[in-house]
Amino acid sequence: KPAARMGSLCNFLVAAEGRVFTGGQLGQLFDADSGEVLYEHHSPLNCGTTFLRLGKPHIAIGSYTGDILVFEPGAAGALQLITELKVYENAIKGLSSSDGLLFSVCASTDIAWHRVDDWSLVSRNDQAHERIANACCSIGNQQFASVGRDRTLRIWGAGKAEVYTSPHPNSVRCIGVNADQTALLTGSYGGTLAMFDLIHRSWISLERPTTSGISSIAWDGARRRFLAASYDGSIYKVPA
Repeated sequence: KPAARMGSLCNFLVAAEGRVFTGGQLGQLFDADSGEVLYEHHSPLNCGTTFLRLGKPHIAIGSYTGDILVFEPGAAGALQLITELKVYENAIKGLSSSDGLLFSVCASTDIAWHRVDDWSLVSRNDQAHERIANACCSIGNQQFASVGRDRTLRIWGAGKAEVYTSPHPNSVRCIGVNADQTALLTGSYGGTLAMFDLIHRSWISLERPTTSGISSIAWDGARRRFLAASYDGSIYKVPA
């Protein structure tokens, strides 16, 4: 049963301090449990992530106009905008954080790393993917993984990129990692799910549970499995 309705298309869910936030086409950031509008941006919101800065939880939201909005949840439901980073000219498609770094991927195929201590740009890689980059995740130790329309998995760290051609026949839409950071699950617009072994650096499975696209992937720590949401309205359970 619906707990709240946002009244518009939303693109992400992100949790911090016991609250869940969402946003999308209206450029409004919502409290997902109540539907309350907490902030309004001048362009649609596309993705989000959480991280710790100075021991306090923060959330970063990526917009269609290349801005990263950083908020700190406060007392009594307050949400304070800490900074707005103008990173790209195109839509930010994915955000992730690890060990003091904020990693972003853009529809322009560019990627960037920012230091959360002072928001400085650490590095930027233009044309990191051959086509649109769609999603990213942290794999620990300041390393990140990204996927996109070029159907490749790229692992970024230690000043180099590892490139692995995926078995997906269609554009790769999303990616998730397990709690041990030993396996990645990737989902495509064609409904396929492919798992990548981070220890042995190899693809280990490919399945197609739906003919609809896979929209997002999350790790269910309580049951030690991936959850893959689909455009058909279903959630598919994938053991790691």
